[in-house]
Amino acid sequence: MVGPDRTKTGSIILPIIIPDTDFRMLSKIKLIDGSIVQRQSNTLISPTSISISVTNQPYTLSNHSTTSITFKIYNRAQETLLIRMCVLDTLQLFDINGTCRHYTVANMSFIDDTLDIVMNTWSEQNNTKDITNETSGSMTFSITATNSIGKGLKNYNKIPLYIQTREYDDISPEALT
Repeated sequence: MVGPDRTKTGSIILPIIIPDTDFRMLSKIKLIDGSIVQRQSNTLISPTSISISVTNQPYTLSNHSTTSITFKIYNRAQETLLIRMCVLDTLQLFDINGTCRHYTVANMSFIDDTLDIVMNTWSEQNNTKDITNETSGSMTFSITATNSIGKGLKNYNKIPLYIQTREYDDISPEALT
C-alpha cells in the first residue's frame, strides 16, 4: 500500500527517439490516482545529423615540427551528404582564413581524415621565440551540409592548443658553486 508520504516507482525512463527536425521535450507522469501530469520544455532542440570528433588531439606543438590531427566526420542522416569542413584557429596556423575541405559521406557512416600542422617558422614569423615559454590558442573544426529538402546542418568541435615557443638546448641543470 502506498501512502501520501511514499512513492511507487516503476519503469520511468524510456528510450528517446530523436527526430531529424526541431522539437521540444514533453514529459508525462501518471499519478497513483490515474491522473496525468505533463510538462513541455520551452527550449527548442535543433538536432543535427552530422558531427565531428578529434580522435588524437595534440596539446603542445613545437616549432620546426609537423603534427597530425586525426578526426572523424559522422553522417547519421538517411542520405549521402556533401559536407564542408573548415578549420579556423586563433594562432593563424592555417592563414587568416583557415583551411577548408569537402567530403562526400554516405548515409549512416563516417570518414576519417588527417590534418597536418606544419610548424616550420611559426615562432620567427610571429616574433614569439624569446618572449614566453608557451603560447595558447584554440582550433575550431566546423562542418556544414545541406540535406535534400534544403535544411542546413551544422556542428563544430573546438580544441585548445599550446605552442612551445622557447627551445632549450641543454635540459640538464647546472651545479652552482
